[in-house]
Amino acid sequence: MSTEKRTSVSLFASDDVLLSGQILQLASRGVDISPNRYIRALAHVLTEDEIFERARGQAKAVKAKPLAGDHHTVRRPIIYLLGEDVTKLKHVRLRLLAEQFRFGETEILRSLWYQPPPLPRLARLITDFLREFPDKRTQAGRAKAGRD
Repeated sequence: MSTEKRTSVSLFASDDVLLSGQILQLASRGVDISPNRYIRALAHVLTEDEIFERARGQAKAVKAKPLAGDHHTVRRPIIYLLGEDVTKLKHVRLRLLAEQFRFGETEILRSLWYQPPPLPRLARLITDFLREFPDKRTQAGRAKAGRD
């Protein structure tokens, strides 16, 4: 079993809008996931190279033209990342630094929902993630109610 790292992510209003839209799109395909688990899932289902390409693209875009809009943090959800995913994010950060981009964990994670995979692939990846990592609270609630 992989260890987990507790982290928080600063979300701007624009992040909430993007995340909500993607979660609604997934729901329209029968995939039910909370924003926190969605962020965790994105970090898990994408390869290090996919994460790097998205983060590098985001870093280049921000360097050329800083993000528009209000950058006031509207909430800071707690995300539990798997140890292997923390390692992926560290590698991505080092690769970005080698290219002179200073992006932290939050910016790297943000790049994942700013540039998600196409919806059919995204729905398949998230469904596989939910199968591999079911929500323990949901499982416990079903077992308690005798519905498991």
